[in-house]
Amino acid sequence: MKRCNRAAIAIAAFIVLAFNAAAIEEAKQKDAVGEPTAEGKASPKGEAIYQPPRRGAPRERVGGGVRGGLQVPEPTALVPDHVGFTSQGSPSLFWQIDRLPDSDVRVFFALIDLRSRKTIVETELERPAKAGIQRLRLSNLEVILQVGVEYEWSIALVSDMDRRSHDWVTTGYLERVADADPAPRGAGELAGAGLWYDALEELSNRVDAQPKDPLRLAQRNALLLQVGLEAPAP
Repeated sequence: MKRCNRAAIAIAAFIVLAFNAAAIEEAKQKDAVGEPTAEGKASPKGEAIYQPPRRGAPRERVGGGVRGGLQVPEPTALVPDHVGFTSQGSPSLFWQIDRLPDSDVRVFFALIDLRSRKTIVETELERPAKAGIQRLRLSNLEVILQVGVEYEWSIALVSDMDRRSHDWVTTGYLERVADADPAPRGAGELAGAGLWYDALEELSNRVDAQPKDPLRLAQRNALLLQVGLEAPAP
């Protein structure tokens, strides 16, 4: 009889330990991923909540597709549907493609000052080394934005230099604003201040530092989803 009691106690103790281990593992996963949202999707811990600026006219995002004899992937500027703000003189701009273009397709960048209608820079870029999110540093082009000026930037995938009407173009808009708080801030604070480009750059810097970290990828994807952009495939 005593042997049976001891066996029962041992089994019960094993069940309790197994349950506790499962609970601990579940808590770790929740801590990394976050709690479910109202739509049933997990919200990553430390998600940057973007607060759009109150001023600024809506701006339509322009995409691409497939034309002519070459396969041209659709480029997408990673921007909101309004003028995005930055506090930096030379921020990074981000765009993405879901696959690499054919070798004959060339990539061009243009930046226009919408106040003066002057083209600040128009140059050919190196072809992307891989599909996914692409970064363009304005500092590499020696571009310094003026405060209070709205700019239009575009990426064009060109399959025929003699027929530029066949270009696939994606366009974004940005404005440099005076930063009332120049102290270093995290992505959450930047997004909350309406600084789209700064928040996206901060999150992208974190991804570049640890590209295989699923939490950092989830945080950047969450910011893109907030403005209706599709997160890139892993």
